[in-house]
Parts: sequence; structure tokens; C-alpha cells
Amino acid sequence: MNNRTLFWMTAFVLVGISALLAINTMKFIDTKGTTNRVPRETVKGMAVFHDGKPYTLNFAQQNSLIDFLNAAKPISLENVPDIKNATGIEKIVIYHFTGADTEIFPLSYTEQGNLRFSVPLWHPNTLEDSSNGALKSLLTSTVDQ
Repeated sequence: MNNRTLFWMTAFVLVGISALLAINTMKFIDTKGTTNRVPRETVKGMAVFHDGKPYTLNFAQQNSLIDFLNAAKPISLENVPDIKNATGIEKIVIYHFTGADTEIFPLSYTEQGNLRFSVPLWHPNTLEDSSNGALKSLLTSTVDQ
């Protein structure tokens, strides 16, 4: 083997090792920018309370709700003009396998249909989803009309 072949073999090995290292470190970089407030593996079930009655969510509805809740952004209370339950839903409860259950208190909807809600366990202020009405339609579909 001459020196040129040895040089290129060494260069390919170093490039390959660098590529593997880069791929393995990519999983530690959060590219979504969402907060994992509700890990899927901890959820035992969910219910939406309307007029004092709990309406349970099926598995697909639970997964959608988890996605919406994890993507919600905190907003300041100055941005919420009317703090009252204008949604018709008393609360949403997330039942966990271990630990305390999480209670979510819907406050109001924005003009775009985004839900403003309060979860004292997660954030001292108000949170707002960014689904443009998808969460609203999910919650209304869980309640019998």
C-alpha cells in the first residue's frame, strides 16, 4: 500500500466516525421546541368534566390532547381580557399511573379558537394552545350533545 491509499482510508474512517458521532448527538438536541409537560408513558387516562359529569377520552383523543398540551405556550395574564369559564367545560383531568392527577381549568377561547387554560401544577400563569381550533373541536367531540 502506498501513502496515498493509507491517507484516503484514514480520511474515510475519520469522516465515518464523525458522521456517526453527529447522528448520535442529534437525539439530544431538541428541534421541536416543545415542553414535555405530559409524558405519554405516565398517562393512565383522561376525562373532560362537563356539567359535573366526566367524559372519558379514547386513546387517539388522549394522544391528540397530549400533543396540544405539550405545544401550549405560556402567556401573561395581561393578555387575557376575560378570565372566566367561557368554554362550557369545567375541567380536564389527566390521571397518572403514579403521582397526583393533573387538573386543567379551561378559561376561554381566543378569536382563532385557541384554548386559554390554567394548570397551577405546570405554570403559575395562563397557557394557550396554538391549534387554531383543533383542540376546541376535540373537546366538544368528547361531550355528548
